[in-house]
Formats: sequence, C-alpha cells, structure tokens
Amino acid sequence: MESQSSLEFKKLKFSYKSPAVDKKPILEIDSFQIMKGEKVFLYGPSGCGKSTLLNLVAGVLKPTEGSIRVLGHDFDLLSSSKKDQIRGEKIGYIFQSFNLIPYLSVKENILLPLWMNKKEDTSKDNLGGILKSLNIEELQDSEVVNLSIGQQQRVAAARALVGEPQLVIADEPTSSLDKKNTLEFMELLLKKWEEKKFTLLFVSHDETLADFFEKKVSLEELNVRSGKEQ
Repeated sequence: MESQSSLEFKKLKFSYKSPAVDKKPILEIDSFQIMKGEKVFLYGPSGCGKSTLLNLVAGVLKPTEGSIRVLGHDFDLLSSSKKDQIRGEKIGYIFQSFNLIPYLSVKENILLPLWMNKKEDTSKDNLGGILKSLNIEELQDSEVVNLSIGQQQRVAAARALVGEPQLVIADEPTSSLDKKNTLEFMELLLKKWEEKKFTLLFVSHDETLADFFEKKVSLEELNVRSGKEQ
C-alpha cells in the first residue's frame, strides 16, 4: 500500500558527536509525520535545531538513531546517488539566501535544476505559468543581480516549483524581506500550493507567519531534548 505520508520520523536521535561522548542529542524526536498535500509551519528560535532537521530531511546528515522516511523512501538507508536522484526529481528547496547564480538570467536560474536533473523536456512547459503566477514574467531575461530582494525571492520560489515537486521545503524564505514583500510572497506561495497540492514544510523563526497555516509545530516542543545547534 502506498504511503500517505510525505515525511515521517520515528525514534529519531541526532548528535554531532559520538553518543559515547555526547549523551545529549541535538535532536530527539519520538514521532513526527507530515501527510501528503499538507502545509506545515515548523517554528522555533535560532539554535533550536531547525537547520539540523532540514539537513536530516535532505539526507545531508544521517540520524544517530531511528529512521526518516521521505516520500516513501527510507532516507537513512539510501545511497548518496539515490538520495540525489530523489532530491532532484521530487523535492524543491527555497533557500534563505536564495542561492541564485549571478551571471545567469532569471529564466536560466529557474531552469537550472531542470537541466541538472534532465527534466527540461517534461517540465519546461510549466515555466510560463510559474513566471506569470509569481509576477516575474516580464523579468525572465533580466540578470538576477538587477532585481529587488523581493523579486529575487520569487525567482528562488519559481526555481523550486518549476519541476512540479512532491515536497517543497522553505527554509526561512522571508527572513530578508520587509513586511510588504513577505505578505506578497506568502500569498503567491500558498496560491501555488492551492493549485498543485504539493506537501509544504515551511520553517521559520517568525511566528507571525503561523496564521497562514492550519498545522503549526514548535520544534522546541517536538524535540524531547532541546539542545543548541553546534
């Protein structure tokens, strides 16, 4: 039977040091699950483990104990190449620092992950709709260095969404935006979620954004042993 969850942690523990040396994990999560199509707001102050959790979800880090299932795959058991394949084909990331390539145009930045993952033929038809829905259609030939911060963030969102991912991870995506651009970005992002019904994990320290989500999760409460990131 196909799993109905996009993300599932069971008896997860993570420590940057050997358990024999460091008895207190950075993260210790007994159980956490996000169902397909849910939009979830995960919040907590700096140092509570948000970046560590996202690196575990992405497969950059492996749990010290327990398991992580991402889109039906046991990420803690997969090879690096298989994790790369799943990330490229099924997961979109919106980064805090945007990670745009300055010498590429808006269009080229958006299409870059499709080129890298050989998905251009199947996904490039989505480009026009993505550009229009995020209000950057007229900017597609512009250099990203000439865009405002708000426009750059929309380009970063377009890049994450153009491949029609099943899971979108947004890591503090509004931290560089003012209030006006934050509200515009949230409205545009959630409009795309309404259209596509991908699973959205939105991570932030800004609890004022919680009203955009029905499901809100405090990482400090989820974490059995709240520790500081190292």
